[in-house]
Amino acid sequence: MKLGNPFVFRPGPVSFWTTIVYLAIIIPLIYVQETVPPAPSEKELPQGVNLTEAWLDLEVITGSYHPFNSHSNDIVRQYLMRRSRDILERNGIDYTSDLTGGVPWESRYLSS
Repeated sequence: MKLGNPFVFRPGPVSFWTTIVYLAIIIPLIYVQETVPPAPSEKELPQGVNLTEAWLDLEVITGSYHPFNSHSNDIVRQYLMRRSRDILERNGIDYTSDLTGGVPWESRYLSS
């Protein structure tokens, strides 16, 4: 029994090799994109970094949709300010809270 040439341009071999090439490209891409690397151990992290706290903070921040200028965004901002204050106080770092948005509102900048 004679076997046919697997590289001839006919529908069967072309479909077979096209499928093989597509699978050879797509499967590694999907694997790389969907596989999450393991978290580093506690010893490998810099001092003061706590992944469990960071994950819980991320869950709180992303718990609801908070578009700009909404009540949900105000809640997230208050949470971030409180958490930042807690972390800075825990590490003994001095800080100030800027309530003006970093812009000095003085008329002398506008006058010449």
